[in-house]
Amino acid sequence: MTATLSLNEKGQWVLPKKVFQQAHLRPGSKVRISHVEEGVLLSPVEQSWEEELQAVIKATGYPSGPEPKNAAKRIKQIIQRVRRGA
Repeated sequence: MTATLSLNEKGQWVLPKKVFQQAHLRPGSKVRISHVEEGVLLSPVEQSWEEELQAVIKATGYPSGPEPKNAAKRIKQIIQRVRRGA
């Protein structure tokens, strides 16, 4: 897919929704910009495991968190949601 972007007065780009979705980006996602022979290449930067863990802990409602008997199941569900960007 190819898209045309415009820089706003602050020098910021807004990605078209379709590009945003196809690249599996979400607000706060990091994107690497590289200068290549053909021009500029944007590529998503994977979330570090530390960032993913922080997002999981935050989503559990820590410090109150889930009930101990459901904790493993709840954490697996949250990890899946975080990876999807939900």
